[in-house]
Amino acid sequence: MTILLLIIFMLTFICKDCQTLRIEKFNVPEAISNGSHAILYCDYNLENSELYSVKFYKDYIEFYRYLPKEEDYPKQSFNLDGIYLDLKKSNATHVILHHTDLNSDGLYGCEVSTEGPAFATRKNEKLMKIYVLPDETLTINGSCDYYRIDEYVNFECISGYGWPKLNLNWFINDLPAPKEFLINSKPTIDSNGLIQSKLGLNFQINPKYFQNDNSLRIRCQSSLMFLYELKTVEYLIDGSKQTKSLSRRRYTSAQINSKEMPIITGIRDKYNVNDIVNLNCSTTILNAQLSWFINGKKVNNTYLTKYDKNPNNNGESILNLRFQMEKKYFQTEEIELQCTVYYIKIIADFQEQIIIRTFNSEYLLSQSSSCSTSSLILGYNYIYCLLFILLLSSFLCFV
Repeated sequence: MTILLLIIFMLTFICKDCQTLRIEKFNVPEAISNGSHAILYCDYNLENSELYSVKFYKDYIEFYRYLPKEEDYPKQSFNLDGIYLDLKKSNATHVILHHTDLNSDGLYGCEVSTEGPAFATRKNEKLMKIYVLPDETLTINGSCDYYRIDEYVNFECISGYGWPKLNLNWFINDLPAPKEFLINSKPTIDSNGLIQSKLGLNFQINPKYFQNDNSLRIRCQSSLMFLYELKTVEYLIDGSKQTKSLSRRRYTSAQINSKEMPIITGIRDKYNVNDIVNLNCSTTILNAQLSWFINGKKVNNTYLTKYDKNPNNNGESILNLRFQMEKKYFQTEEIELQCTVYYIKIIADFQEQIIIRTFNSEYLLSQSSSCSTSSLILGYNYIYCLLFILLLSSFLCFV
């Protein structure tokens, strides 16, 4: 009887811990310009428990701590590269960075803990990216004023200095240039750590490239973008559903109430051998890609089915996972079911274009906003010079 009461007490305690603390929202700027200020907001629900501490981390290193019971000094800060903390304006839910630099880029975390008897701890993490837009647009070097049919062109596209490194792409008549046409060059890094990207293009001019308007369009394009990755993890221990603590640096849909996180639904409390596991992972992020992992290994497409609630892909995207629970899954201590959403955030686009048009049956004339006509002028001046010399020679001969 005593053992039974002890078990009931422990279960009550565990259940209470599960419900005493929730991180409702953790707002971190996804991407900001170098030098900007940043506000980190951690909203939590104590559910009648008493707050013990709130801690903020960057790349798993603590830089700010709030302890409400420390009446004289409830706010504490710790020096860390890239962290420019406004301690006076920071509090139990907000951290203010009065400015940022390239070292401010990283993974930020908010960890909330309560007093006993629950002693619960929850943590959430998000990336903040720092960028520097180039002062200059793309430049195309190597363009001439005219070309012969079957002549080789050799261009180089150069970006301005920025952060992070820009990925350059060449297009011929709006189609990606073949890889064999591309010439990769080592980027240049300035004293501030900013990067200048370079990409060459070399190919032979062929009449087949000319469109109906007798033009050949060559474009260099680049985008400043970031790839983001959000994870939700569920665990099955001995075939039963178990949600682990976020202090293990794992995201779970049971502990984070966030519209950005992928949501796992359909999981049962218990599974036996040969049972069918049928789960859905959903996200409302536009143009996102979902993936399933079992024990860290990406799931084969044969077990997946993708759905879009909105035919225009403006609504919720769902990736279904369906597989049979085999004996091998029960030979390990736990089964990790992870759904990951990947999405790209574009900050800025850059492009520069050259147009080559037919000049006559033998020559082609290039036109570009950055293309100089000096070589063509020099060509004509050279001809005029030769004619002048010939006339002068003839005159001297008669004299």
